[in-house]
Amino acid sequence: MKQLETRPGTFEFLYTNEEKRFRKNIKKNFELMKSLGWANPGAISYNINNQGFRSDFDYNNNDECNVYIGCSYTFGDSLPYESVWTTIVNNALSDYKLYNFGVLGATAVTCYRVFSSYINEIKAKRVFMLSPATNRKEMFYRGRWQTFRLGDNPFSSHAETLNTIFSYEVCLLEKTMAVDAIRGLCLQKNIPFYEINAEDKDTGDATARDLLHFGKDTHKEIANTFIEMI
Repeated sequence: MKQLETRPGTFEFLYTNEEKRFRKNIKKNFELMKSLGWANPGAISYNINNQGFRSDFDYNNNDECNVYIGCSYTFGDSLPYESVWTTIVNNALSDYKLYNFGVLGATAVTCYRVFSSYINEIKAKRVFMLSPATNRKEMFYRGRWQTFRLGDNPFSSHAETLNTIFSYEVCLLEKTMAVDAIRGLCLQKNIPFYEINAEDKDTGDATARDLLHFGKDTHKEIANTFIEMI
């Protein structure tokens, strides 16, 4: 389980485990990291705006914008901003501002919760969603929204209940409903909506700086798929 509320500013690393993993990979996989361009920690810079999203400007209700929603793949965890699929798509469109609403560790429910809270405050012209993995569940737990993965055990004394509410089937249903709800909001406002399931793009390419997330090639493929959909 990882809950991260990004703070405004510019950072080479967003959280402690990210930097620890980098140091570990440099030590154990230096040649690979060097070949991928990750030997220098300054290769990546995260600009976080005052709303907590990855952007070098604050979002407002005056800009016409292309909206991008999803999890860490949309946020661009462990990649330079110019290599993230959102930037590639928006540069190709070359019309409206890029509003990246990607949230680290998000579920599809997180995406709906965030998107629905902003949709009436922005001038969205298109909405792109890279829907997160199914094996996640978001709950309001201990006073805040938290994301859990299947296999996490926040309720150790209630194993049967845990296995029920954290089943793959329940998570899949919640994901489907959240994506449909986002699509419905876009239909109400006559905003074109494009969605790709991140799991469909998982070919084992873990060549981002953390050697966990999709690398640059997969982000290009995702971007090209969205562009072809338009």
